[in-house]
Amino acid sequence: MENDTSPSAESETLDLLPEELRKKLEATHGEIVAVKTKAGVAVFRLCKEPELERYQDLQGNKATSNKSASLFVKTLVVHPDKKVFEAWVSKYPGIAITCLNPVLAFCGVEVDAEKKEYGNA
Repeated sequence: MENDTSPSAESETLDLLPEELRKKLEATHGEIVAVKTKAGVAVFRLCKEPELERYQDLQGNKATSNKSASLFVKTLVVHPDKKVFEAWVSKYPGIAITCLNPVLAFCGVEVDAEKKEYGNA
């Protein structure tokens, strides 16, 4: 089903968490995003401005840029607990990268934001 936007296709995406767990995490952390990974479903809270700034600083530094994704998502994970998520990332390092773009988008980073350039080229 290419580009299926039917309610059933959307609900498959939204049902990554049991309702009871989702409600518990929302009550504790407010808005959350769930990401399906090779090891299981990870859930993240919204970032705070200083956390995003720290990620950007790490990303911009050649010595730390390769660790920036992992450190950023580990900071925001709320399920499973941090030690379990760290074990997932230790076993499957790509999980941090899998989670990065959905978490950044959730935090307001719009890679494909609508734009129009003005002025002389």
